[in-house]
Amino acid sequence: MKVKNNASFAVIAIAWDYRFGFGEEVAIEPGETLEVPGPYVGEMGGGTCTLHLSDVTYECHEGADEANIFHISAGHQCALGNDQSGLTIRHYSEDLLTEKKK
Repeated sequence: MKVKNNASFAVIAIAWDYRFGFGEEVAIEPGETLEVPGPYVGEMGGGTCTLHLSDVTYECHEGADEANIFHISAGHQCALGNDQSGLTIRHYSEDLLTEKKK
């Protein structure tokens, strides 16, 4: 799935699936649209495979929710999905990325 960041700040998106766990975190700068991979599910033909969750592009911005456009604000996260799989988008935090690199 793709996430388009129309907020004035960077966000971090992560896709998840109840059966397989979480994909990799993707940092998305303002104005960028990036693919957010689902969780790793195995290898095929010598390459790694991740779960494909959706062909939809989700957009986050600082306005109100509408259709596939969702409100995001600093200090809060946007959780989209159902009982099986979904996507979590949150405000970029330098502290989180710094801790991950240690």
